[in-house]
Amino acid sequence: MAEDAIVEFPYAAALVSLSRLEGKPAIYTHMKNAVTQLQKWVFTDVPAYQTLLPNVLFAEFHGEAVFV
Repeated sequence: MAEDAIVEFPYAAALVSLSRLEGKPAIYTHMKNAVTQLQKWVFTDVPAYQTLLPNVLFAEFHGEAVFV
């Protein structure tokens, strides 16, 4: 993962959660903590879109999980 990676959760505000994570450390910390609270992960529709810039792409996914 790039040091300047960005992850956006467009519906997170409805859950009173962070909607944007910037930088590898922030993304790692959030994901590390999130996996301990979720079970039965299912990801679907995972397209990746290349750009004209080297080493830059956009990825999108839809996911479901159960909060414990």
